[in-house]
Amino acid sequence: MNLIPGLGKSETFIGPELSFGPELAQYFPDEKIALLKYSYGGTDLVTHWRPPSSGETTGFFYEGFIKSVYDGLAALPVGLEPEIAGMIWMQGESDANQTKEVADEYEFNLTNLVHDIRSEFNVPEMPFVIGQISEALAWDAFGSTIRKAQADLGKKLLNTSTIITTDLGFTDQWHYNGIGEIMLGERFASSMYNIIMAKGLKAQLFNTNDLQNPDVTRVDSLINFNWGTSSPDKAISEGAFSVKWAGYIRSKEAGVHTFYITTTNSVKLWVDDVLIIDGTDNNIENTLSGEIQLNAETYYSIKVEFVKNSDNASIALDWSFNENSRQPVPSTVLYQNPLHTLDKSKWTIKSVDSQVRTAAAYGGAKGTIDNNFRSYWKTVPDSPFPHEIAIDLNDTLNIAALDYVPNQLDSIAGNALLYNLFTSINGNDWLCVVDSGVWRDNTNLKTVRFMPVVARYVKLQILSSSRPSVSAADISLHGTLIKPENKVLNTIVPLVNEKISVLSIPSSGYISIKLNDFGMNDNVELSFYNAVGQNVYHYKMGTNRDMSFDGRQILKNEGVYILVVNTATGLYKKKFLFNQFNN
Repeated sequence: MNLIPGLGKSETFIGPELSFGPELAQYFPDEKIALLKYSYGGTDLVTHWRPPSSGETTGFFYEGFIKSVYDGLAALPVGLEPEIAGMIWMQGESDANQTKEVADEYEFNLTNLVHDIRSEFNVPEMPFVIGQISEALAWDAFGSTIRKAQADLGKKLLNTSTIITTDLGFTDQWHYNGIGEIMLGERFASSMYNIIMAKGLKAQLFNTNDLQNPDVTRVDSLINFNWGTSSPDKAISEGAFSVKWAGYIRSKEAGVHTFYITTTNSVKLWVDDVLIIDGTDNNIENTLSGEIQLNAETYYSIKVEFVKNSDNASIALDWSFNENSRQPVPSTVLYQNPLHTLDKSKWTIKSVDSQVRTAAAYGGAKGTIDNNFRSYWKTVPDSPFPHEIAIDLNDTLNIAALDYVPNQLDSIAGNALLYNLFTSINGNDWLCVVDSGVWRDNTNLKTVRFMPVVARYVKLQILSSSRPSVSAADISLHGTLIKPENKVLNTIVPLVNEKISVLSIPSSGYISIKLNDFGMNDNVELSFYNAVGQNVYHYKMGTNRDMSFDGRQILKNEGVYILVVNTATGLYKKKFLFNQFNN
């Protein structure tokens, strides 16, 4: 069935899937997405959901969940080959109001749950997003223990993350209200998107050996395949075929990196557009290698081409650097969504809620944007949270990640723990929450990735700290290098502004669209695209020539959009700024 209210407790209630589904659809507009929901209120992980690896009796709801997933997959239309792309988990309250022993065991049980589900469905790196339980008094006995376990697990396990819910509204002592449920689903979707997009390379598979006109496009988290005499995909022949992987790689350490490819076929490897491996083998497994100097935490392009020219097909990509031994190139350093560090030279501090009077000696808030870790911002000790620092980029940019470096020099200053990240077009309305979460209590670099958003202003809000004050040595932002492929936006179409009028109606959130000089009997279709080329809304306007839309519903976020008008005479497009508060 389609997503509608009433798929939860009753027809008057909603669950987070109501916003989770549409958000995912916006992030992945070319994918077919099915959601399999299995939930039951008032259940705990220690008994009801207890996974097999935790020992004792496996939970009734764990077994029911596994069965429901298999039943759901079997109920999908015939001919589909579904991929289990991820799982979201919102639970823990019932473990928080029992005993200390139950709460202390939560992280152990949840770790086993993730491992067992990944093993059951043979998806060893399945993305798993945990919803941190609220701070409701109903489970305050050991709620902090559960919240800490959920936050820690989101940092420890590969391809897991934790979203906060402590700021969501309630209808009673226990349950989130409607807006809270919608925000919960949006945060789940954003976090899921970050995990999926942060790993792996785009793979194109060809039914020929000339690397032209791909027949299959997918994402591979590792390049480590031994196909033998079979094919890499059902749509690819077992005879001649070729594969091209492309994306970006980011190493945590600087130095000379040695790459190795073990194969029985022809391969080429480019890193930072430098060809470092070029070799041909025929049915004899051999290892080829090449070296290149890489900087730490820097994105470099990477491309691998494989052409089958023997009876057996196999390829494995490894690397080594500094004192590290040779090992497979992990998915955690491979990216489809490339980012680059934005220039800080024009940035200014818009506002800061608190800083010590002697902050000028440290650089004050300005110390966070001067590329010098010895200068830093520090809040007044024991001043009330939250603490906020807002930055004016002095340009409208496409932002996709933030780096936060805690204070490296002052042991008295605290590290940010619970945080929210906002963006804004005008610097006054901070409605766009692009990320929230919990950082670990250490002085390591913290990186937050989120769905790309167009903004001029960025605000980091810190809700808690490891000490009475909080500080930051450096804040950096990253933006997308390229736009995702999009057939409509990449088509050359006339930009005829006078034929299309788009106006944001002040203070209402509505946008007015008026078409001029089009044939009155021509049927018209409208498509809205965001700044990264994703289709966010499609509407068959018919023969109408004047229409208003609620931009808060169809566009959601403020920013730059492109309206494409499709008529019998051709395509036309108009770029416009959606700002629900100002013209």
